[in-house]
Amino acid sequence: MRGLTSGLTEIWIKVHNISEDTYFLWEKSRFMNRYYGMQEMYEAKQDGSEEWNMPKERDPFYEPADSPVFIASSVVFLQSLAYLIDVEEQFPIVDLSGQEIGLLTVALSPCSLTGKEMRGEYVEKPSQLIGKNIAFKVKVMAAVGLPRRILKSCCKYRFFGSKKMTTTSTVSGNTPAYGHEETFQFKPVTQEVADYLANSNLYITFWGTQRPRGISSRRNSVSTIGSGVREGPNKTKRVEKMVQQAKSADNRNISVKALETVLRGTDDHENRKARKQSMKKSGSAGQLATKRRSASSKKKAKQ
Repeated sequence: MRGLTSGLTEIWIKVHNISEDTYFLWEKSRFMNRYYGMQEMYEAKQDGSEEWNMPKERDPFYEPADSPVFIASSVVFLQSLAYLIDVEEQFPIVDLSGQEIGLLTVALSPCSLTGKEMRGEYVEKPSQLIGKNIAFKVKVMAAVGLPRRILKSCCKYRFFGSKKMTTTSTVSGNTPAYGHEETFQFKPVTQEVADYLANSNLYITFWGTQRPRGISSRRNSVSTIGSGVREGPNKTKRVEKMVQQAKSADNRNISVKALETVLRGTDDHENRKARKQSMKKSGSAGQLATKRRSASSKKKAKQ
């Protein structure tokens, strides 16, 4: 993803916002900066404080859909330029899991310092380029097969000797036509440049913003924390309501099935009806038991 040929492997964290169906990759430092906020949020929830339910701009779990995200990458072979051969090909676009998701059309051309493309001026060995003033043109033309959730995207790459990443224009849709063209001059070509062209590849990465799935409100949807956190208080309230109803009906028993229904979150109309019938039966049984105890007490009093 970094386009490096050497160095240590870095660990990134993949984040999936379930409610908006968006994906992000966080560097370790970015995750650690948010980790402490996540801890505080969890502790507030455990303590029963309402402060855990933060607005999006303060939620450590939340990442805006318009944040740039790494999508995939494509490896372009440069060897043809080492022999002054122009080429236009489609190269596989591969995501982080190693799956090919599409194709990227790229054209490479040797040219003069003025930008005029060279045709038919081939060399037999890359070493023949050393000492000559030559430029190389990179064209990132179009891509097909990007994920449908991608709203806009651009490509980034670093050619030999460039201090900064070269970036294409940002284009909408999952079949973007970038129409990018950049010329890199070498005055003259050195041994390092010749070796780079003969033995290295151009690593092009895709970055973009995502199209979030519409949601009504944060409180009524599943957040990145999970639905269980939000459902907890609602389930507790429903159980408390059942207890109050049972007390009002002078009922000391609550149906186990009714409790399971509430705790499992399947409290639909039929289940509520069944629960009322269960409570009604239990209430009748309780009233009958009360009448029997009353009759027994009167009988003992007469004796």
